[in-house]
Amino acid sequence: MLALVVLAPLLLGWMNPLRDVTRQGLRQYLAGEYDAAIQSYLDAELRAPEDARLAFSRGTINYKMGKYEAAAEEFARALSTDDPRLRAAVHYNLGNVKFREEDYPSAINEYIEALKLAPDHADAKFNLELARKRLKEQIDKNKQQQEQQQQQQQQNQEQQQQQQSGEQKDEQQEEQQQQQQKAEGKEEEEKQAAAGQENTDEEKPSGQQAQEEPRQAEEISPEEAERILRNLARDEMEKRREMQRRRATRVGNPEKDW
Repeated sequence: MLALVVLAPLLLGWMNPLRDVTRQGLRQYLAGEYDAAIQSYLDAELRAPEDARLAFSRGTINYKMGKYEAAAEEFARALSTDDPRLRAAVHYNLGNVKFREEDYPSAINEYIEALKLAPDHADAKFNLELARKRLKEQIDKNKQQQEQQQQQQQQNQEQQQQQQSGEQKDEQQEEQQQQQQKAEGKEEEEKQAAAGQENTDEEKPSGQQAQEEPRQAEEISPEEAERILRNLARDEMEKRREMQRRRATRVGNPEKDW
């Protein structure tokens, strides 16, 4: 358990103008009337603005109230003192503030500063070792959490990869099924077409074959037409010559007079 240093004995030795106010603040503090105690010490500071013990007392009260940030601010003001005993108490209480905030490195530094000024401070020694232990636990915990996060990320990546692989397999299987169904459908269509052809052949009369489409007539090229005309003209010329020869023969050979 962390203990605070309270300067109750010192308060009794203050000058007479502050004695009544500081005693009132101390009684309020011990009674748990923290807000009233802080106000009493603020009133006392109006009479002794340079007294670091007032800031220290307010820091102690804020710490008891769980107001660690306000406590740290008051303790920092109290470090203006030249009193080694007070400075040791301030560093010790600052260490407690940092410890509560789980800022263990800063707490360790404050306890070390307190022990430099008060080497026999038993509570500072105890809290120093406790802060070092908590710091190690914090480091180990953070390391373990980091490893768990890395493992979780790795597991998530593996699950995602497995899921993607499964989806790819499902897509491949679906594609194979579609191809198989398509092939089976095509085969069925071919069977139906073949069956329809057989039925058509059976309905035809015996010996009747399917009529072939007529071929297109071949056209005579201009060169071929010219060749045919030349041949016809030559034949016609030969026929005329033959007829002329026959006529000439009949004229040159008169009939005999029997």
